[in-house]
Amino acid sequence: MSEMDVLIKTAAAKTAAVRKRGRPKKLKKKVKKFSAPYFTRKFPMPIVYICAPYSWDEEKNEAANAEQDVMRARKYCRFAVTRYCVPVAPHLLYPAFLRNSVASERKIGNYCGLCLLDKCSEVWVFGDPVTNEMEWEIWRAYMRSKTIRWFTEDLKEIDKPLPEVCKSLSGPVRRKKKPKKTEGEKAS
Repeated sequence: MSEMDVLIKTAAAKTAAVRKRGRPKKLKKKVKKFSAPYFTRKFPMPIVYICAPYSWDEEKNEAANAEQDVMRARKYCRFAVTRYCVPVAPHLLYPAFLRNSVASERKIGNYCGLCLLDKCSEVWVFGDPVTNEMEWEIWRAYMRSKTIRWFTEDLKEIDKPLPEVCKSLSGPVRRKKKPKKTEGEKAS
């Protein structure tokens, strides 16, 4: 017999022996799984959309007070985390790789933010001056029957009646449907 045949027979014998007696005890240890904190298992954290002003000067085509707006948005996100919520702030995410100075990229960022809004369970509106983008976000949340909560810049919740807010918003432009032609109109 050659050396190769001996190695194959010994390997086959060892494999058969392991099958008979099972795995070695070293490998039978249970691996501890990562366990999430109690509140996340029993009470899942809601995903919250942070609607805050991100000022943009259309005439100058540059961000006005961008650093202050980013710092405020970070503060709002931290506040949401302390309330056991998962914050989503698109104006912190998209300016990292989309340029606000390019109008088409800014529209893409706004659209992506609205898509994220649809995935969230609540919308938290911070700050008093409501910008045009914030109006669209609030309108979309209202149309999707999302819970909308209003907060001051000092992180205190205030009550604002929704119907008044939504009536003051222009909302998306809707095209009027053309009336269907009747059989008499089709013939003529």
